[in-house]
Amino acid sequence: MNIFRSAAPSREETKARSKGKIALLKSLSAAIFVAVVSGGLPLTPAHAADTYNGTTIDDGDIACGTSGTFTIENNLVTTSSGCAGAAVIPAGVTSILGMAFFFKVDMTSVTIPGSVTLIGDMAFGFTNALASFTVDASNANYSSVDGVLMNKNESSLVHYPSGRPVTTYSIPASVTSIGPGAFRGTVLSSVTIPQSVTIIGDSAFGGSLLESVIFPGNSALETIGGYAFEGTPRLTSIVIPELVSSIGTSAFANSRLTSITVDDSNANYSSLDGVLFNKTKTSLIQYPIGKLATTYSSMPESVTSIGASAFSNSSLTSVTISVNVASIGEQAFYQSTSLTSITIPGNVTSIGAQAFQLSGLTSITIPANVTSIGAQAFQSSGLTSVIFSGTSTLATIGIYAFADSGLTSMTIPASVTTIGDFAFSSAAKSFYFLGNAPTTFANTFNQAGSDGKAYIKTGATGFGLSTWNGLTV
Repeated sequence: MNIFRSAAPSREETKARSKGKIALLKSLSAAIFVAVVSGGLPLTPAHAADTYNGTTIDDGDIACGTSGTFTIENNLVTTSSGCAGAAVIPAGVTSILGMAFFFKVDMTSVTIPGSVTLIGDMAFGFTNALASFTVDASNANYSSVDGVLMNKNESSLVHYPSGRPVTTYSIPASVTSIGPGAFRGTVLSSVTIPQSVTIIGDSAFGGSLLESVIFPGNSALETIGGYAFEGTPRLTSIVIPELVSSIGTSAFANSRLTSITVDDSNANYSSLDGVLFNKTKTSLIQYPIGKLATTYSSMPESVTSIGASAFSNSSLTSVTISVNVASIGEQAFYQSTSLTSITIPGNVTSIGAQAFQLSGLTSITIPANVTSIGAQAFQSSGLTSVIFSGTSTLATIGIYAFADSGLTSMTIPASVTTIGDFAFSSAAKSFYFLGNAPTTFANTFNQAGSDGKAYIKTGATGFGLSTWNGLTV
């Protein structure tokens, strides 16, 4: 599925879309789940007069306590609209789908009947006024402890209600896993995680106002999910316990960490000057963007890859990349608006999607070994100059790769075989092709307009006699 629109997005739109990536993927997951459980047939609203014991409307909507409704289809709570006050899920409902009550900031409490067997990821994400959950004692799958939603045996914390009137919370010792999005958007300032917890789920604390996360010295934690602490503006430091063996993509992206410390006994990860690496320091996982430095020039020569979102949203003006780096991950320098100087070393073979999107770069030299430039890699950057090595092996330029940049012209190396849609939208209008015509798409040169020109070498093949893909040859 193509998540990119058919028109070039603005700088603000691309920023909002990237930050909403997780929400989009989870919305798609919820939709797929509905289709599966319904056998692939269209869902029809359940008429509560026969099935439910709550206040109902004929189209399957259930009134919330103060205003708004939530929708039931085939015993599933699928979505909600303006739900405020208390939400009482009627008996007979079996599932609450992921994101069903997402961002219902005025919802204050949720009552869950004994019939519910499944609650989807982030079903109650960003419900800032939600103060408590109540689960019917007959429910065989879920329970509530002091208003916090748990599974039945209290080993999994499903969702912490953000509106609880406390600033600190100690997770019960029975808990072994913290569910996806469980504390997302919470206003808690401090959370103590017990020795028993082995898993922190995807986005568990993302977008929260946490200032401290406390692990015991004998923590059994093994897994920190993707985006687990992403976008935490008040969290300045964290210690990775000894047994952690997996840290998901962008786990600490766009937080304000000034340092990341790893237990010396950890066999999988390490830190140097507050920067997170794998144990052998071949992968730079996260630079703590709350550091006050404006330059980073001490990247170990052992580093061969820069991870996804590693420097995203940093205030660095200059980064010296190790000469042995071969890959630059997705969003590695995303929205690093102060970044004006960077040299891509000769060993780099790939530049990931959105790697330098919304960065402050004005010029870049792409070395010979780079074979692919990912989607949106330099979109909405300050680029006015792109220089390719004379022996470039570049094969692919992704969709929107240089869109909305300051480029007015572009030289396309002879090695390029594919250029994606909107690659230069609202940017370059003159293109100098050093080889034969590459494979393009309907909107590759979108918005070049009547000023769009293709300059080709004598003997080059695949171009039209006078026009080609909207460009004057």
